[in-house]
Amino acid sequence: MESDLNLRSFYAGDSQKDNQLIQLLITCIEENYHNVAVVNYVKDQHISQQHACNFKPYNEEFLIQKQQQIANISQFTGKIKQYSRLTLEASDNKFLSSIKQENKFLSGYDIIAIKPKSEVVFTFLCTTLNFFDIITFDCYEKLPFIPKAKICKQLLDKNIMFEINYGDAIQDPNKRRQFISNAQIIINATKGRNILFSSDTSYWLYHRSPYDLVALGITIGLKKDQATQAVGLNADMVIKHGIHRKTCKGIICEAVQKDIDYFEEKKKSIKDKQLERINKKIKLSQDAYTIQQNDQ
Repeated sequence: MESDLNLRSFYAGDSQKDNQLIQLLITCIEENYHNVAVVNYVKDQHISQQHACNFKPYNEEFLIQKQQQIANISQFTGKIKQYSRLTLEASDNKFLSSIKQENKFLSGYDIIAIKPKSEVVFTFLCTTLNFFDIITFDCYEKLPFIPKAKICKQLLDKNIMFEINYGDAIQDPNKRRQFISNAQIIINATKGRNILFSSDTSYWLYHRSPYDLVALGITIGLKKDQATQAVGLNADMVIKHGIHRKTCKGIICEAVQKDIDYFEEKKKSIKDKQLERINKKIKLSQDAYTIQQNDQ
């Protein structure tokens, strides 16, 4: 199902103030989007009460009433689901290290995205953190670093998505060349895997339909199936990843190296004994078969 998981809003949940968001949601309905996410931005700050999620999804009937004459609304056969998203902009590891997955304000969001502003932060994300769903970049300005394919693979294996935001490139023609260059760098680093197209806009005029985005993806180097996944399947995976992150808990056991070595040796010994027993059974079967052949 088609999705846009990056809609900007400054007064999310307040229908009196956020008319731009309402118009943007109506546009998403017109363009047959099924999932959207409204974003709250935090830049290098400790996650506290002021950053708690306050977004309340708008009723679909309310959205339709706001604009009675909506072209193509009859083509929309499903419901548009609205999710909350937090985007953390990180310039150093200290900020990220201070954030715990159990943070009650963090767990209030359906989707967590991180915008790394340095290669050190990006490497830290690949090797250490696991409480986020999306890596996002400002594609309209020069990237602060070039993502390396070897490091990106670690995130790809964790089903983390790489987000390409197109909204500013549509708004400002001068930013389009930089957008194309950055998008191609990200595509090359990921080999087209786990790419996610999002608008990152607050104004409906700069929003594009899924068909336009598939065409855009093919233009900047994605295969057709990869471009289609960038507005559909990959977004579904982000939503599922967020659900699992919020509901699944794990246990970490710390042990000294000598204990780890002991258990590894024990495990190897058990495997060797099992293999020895299997080989004995095979040999007995072969001997029995040979005796049977000789008797005949």
